[in-house]
Amino acid sequence: MLKVLRFFLFLIFSFIILFIGFMGGFNFRGLIARIYDHYKLYLWDKEYEKKPWVVDAKNDFWGGTTPQKTWELFLKTFKENKIDEAANYFYISEKDFERKNEILENTKKWLESKKDVILNFPEKILVYRDMGMLDFQLAGTSAFKMNGRLYSLNIDFQKNLWTGIWKIDSFDYADQSISDEEAFNIFYNDELDYLTRLEKRGQVLSQEEKEKRAREWASQQLKEHIKGRELTKEIYRKIYNQEP
Repeated sequence: MLKVLRFFLFLIFSFIILFIGFMGGFNFRGLIARIYDHYKLYLWDKEYEKKPWVVDAKNDFWGGTTPQKTWELFLKTFKENKIDEAANYFYISEKDFERKNEILENTKKWLESKKDVILNFPEKILVYRDMGMLDFQLAGTSAFKMNGRLYSLNIDFQKNLWTGIWKIDSFDYADQSISDEEAFNIFYNDELDYLTRLEKRGQVLSQEEKEKRAREWASQQLKEHIKGRELTKEIYRKIYNQEP
């Protein structure tokens, strides 16, 4: 009965538009086409809302109305050792929804494996929109100390557009206390391993050329690492109002 009522209301609305169009001398064919397009879009929306991912998203209230609140809720839940619940604060996309249970189980295992680190995560974060992010995406950054070492923390958030709740898309952390020499060696060895693996795909380089490229790559990455370390120190000062 409700569907029939909505259809009649749509017809009435369409006739009103047609009448206005007649009085104003509009293009009837174009006007009718636009009305029909809107009607098809309306029907498509109704069908789309029946999809399991949408139904699930409409009932997903694991999070807060701001990224900061979501982060606080996640940490509170995690520190209460409710890891099963903590996994629900993470975003699952439409394309991954069929694997929801598998993803949740993997997330729980991953969180458990990172427990010693996550327990040191700070509640306060600085939220911003990075270049290239859409309206429903935001990022967060912070800094923390663990075992006397300084770490950076970066978080990506995704908004559930059906409920207005912000979800955690991902997060990562990095040790910013390693020396420049240590950082260079890590970048150098990683690139050297990468170039060596390329040989299996037919790209053969001499050992001298691989070492040269690895040094160049490591030098570039070291500059970025130094910038990142200074930025982490600045973030730490803003959050804790003290020197790291």
